[in-house]
Amino acid sequence: MTEITLPAVVPDGQVAPLQELTVKEHLFVNAFVATSSIAAAGRIAKLGTGNNSCYAMYARPHVRAAIEARREEVLAHSDVTTFRTLKELGAIAYQDPRTVLDEAGNVLPLHLWPDGAAAALASIEFEEERVKTIDGGWELIGRRVAKYKFHSKVQAIDMLMRHQGLYGEDNKQAGGAMGEAVVTLLRMVSGTSFEPKALPPPEATDGAGE
Repeated sequence: MTEITLPAVVPDGQVAPLQELTVKEHLFVNAFVATSSIAAAGRIAKLGTGNNSCYAMYARPHVRAAIEARREEVLAHSDVTTFRTLKELGAIAYQDPRTVLDEAGNVLPLHLWPDGAAAALASIEFEEERVKTIDGGWELIGRRVAKYKFHSKVQAIDMLMRHQGLYGEDNKQAGGAMGEAVVTLLRMVSGTSFEPKALPPPEATDGAGE
């Protein structure tokens, strides 16, 4: 059987010697990185009809290491980083709607919006401005923002709080009163019976995977 080599990454992040993968392992690694589904990756790699073979493949330490290495390679080429993701989420959470209005309260043209406002934008509608021509027709002279909507600040703050560990049992370990105060503020802002829940503890891994 033809074998393909991919760089493996050991748990501490240091590069390990090249680990040989079989064709099916190689197909499984690429499919799992693309779909994040063990079952789908198993089907693509033609591992059989049962789930046992799929999970057995995923449990192999060198396969898990190859998956992690492949993910890092994909992220490096796609310019997707943790910093950029949190920056985009922060733009939604901390968006000030006044930044898209002029002194008279009119909506600024879209090209004048600050980057943070553009990142927080969920939807936008334009209204065409036309003038009547001499021959009785209409000429388009421009477009203005008619309606716009930002992504939910409450949801963005909720996601950031979960990332920072400010909910549930984490409150008692990291800030307590501060976490409870922010939860109260979120309820006031949302105007609902918003009730955040603590995230479950991470599942244990075999130390060779993700």
